[in-house]
Amino acid sequence: MCLIALGFSLFVFNQRPYVEQFEQLDKQIWSIKFYKNQDIEQFEIIKMVDHIFYIVVYYKTTLKQNKPKNLVLWQDQMSVKSWKMLKTRAKLG
Repeated sequence: MCLIALGFSLFVFNQRPYVEQFEQLDKQIWSIKFYKNQDIEQFEIIKMVDHIFYIVVYYKTTLKQNKPKNLVLWQDQMSVKSWKMLKTRAKLG
């Protein structure tokens, strides 16, 4: 039973989009590109929450002003320089 639950959770986890590129364009406007998707989305960050090994980013897209989405960025998904920049940004506000 435990293996079935583990397999199901692994399947659901792998269905989430992976971040390939994450760049700051302007003070609040950022761009993101997901793995296996050619579209680059622009969005505005609403809030960032720093949890030592990962950062949760709450954002809404600039084109479609719908309900806010969230994105979990792990430390191993980014370069060291990008991770430090993101951590600093999360601490400042």
